[in-house]
Amino acid sequence: MAGLTIGWYVVPCSFVQGIDYDTDRERVERKKLKKRLTQEGKGAVREVRKDNYFLQELKSRDKALMEEERAS
Repeated sequence: MAGLTIGWYVVPCSFVQGIDYDTDRERVERKKLKKRLTQEGKGAVREVRKDNYFLQELKSRDKALMEEERAS
């Protein structure tokens, strides 16, 4: 038997894993947009996390300078 075996099912050789064979164009477009929206959301969360880390670093530096000035 030629083909890709998944569990007990053998998929024909013409099947390419990772390609969407859906014939409904609207459904395909919705799926693409949903994936894109998810990726954009994850990117935005990453950006906010980086910004918060940067702001925290600035605040800690300012606090250290204030403590140093107060001690002098």
